[in-house]
Amino acid sequence: MSTSSLCLCPRAASVWRTIGINANTANFRHPKCLWSEPYLPDQVRTYVTLLILWHIWKSRNALIFDHVSIPAQETIRRNAQETIRRTVTAMEQWNGRYRRLTPQWEVWADFLRSRL
Repeated sequence: MSTSSLCLCPRAASVWRTIGINANTANFRHPKCLWSEPYLPDQVRTYVTLLILWHIWKSRNALIFDHVSIPAQETIRRNAQETIRRTVTAMEQWNGRYRRLTPQWEVWADFLRSRL
């Protein structure tokens, strides 16, 4: 799968738009370029970006393999919200792995929750 599928396809782009990112393939080569919010900690930026990409990938696969037949606009809206929700849940589950970075992890989780 190409990078463009994870950032430019309509469903993926809706996720990025929902969290305030202008998705283009150039930005994805440098995760620091994706996030313009200065208060978001750098220490876990790459992990958060990868988690979001992972959940976009999983949503795409569910759509393809589960043959979801919801109208496109509704699917896009639900997909963005569900992807963010799943990312936050994964962050909560991974929190133990990043104990020393818990404060930074929480800032990111709060930021994503605010976009729902």
